[in-house]
Amino acid sequence: MLLNAICVMGDVKLSEQQVQQFVEAIERDEKFDFLLDENLPIVGYVGFQDIGIDKKHYFLFNHLQFDFAFNDGTVMGGNISLSENEVVELIPGQENNVRLAR
Repeated sequence: MLLNAICVMGDVKLSEQQVQQFVEAIERDEKFDFLLDENLPIVGYVGFQDIGIDKKHYFLFNHLQFDFAFNDGTVMGGNISLSENEVVELIPGQENNVRLAR
């Protein structure tokens, strides 16, 4: 059985400091990770950067699709899908209003 869960987080105001923390994480290509069912690691990127002609642009993934596979109640696998079409641009040096999921 394949389970696909949707979680809507809504609109969030990120402080200038929080935006800077995300920007630094994106610059370092940091990933988030967690364990599913105590032994199955799930890993994904926080966001990505695009180096334009005039400046760097930072994008935070605002929609993560989680897919889990089960067999008789046992987790057999998991996947996170990230899409460059499901992002919000972070603007350093100011507060940002972002929609984390939809």
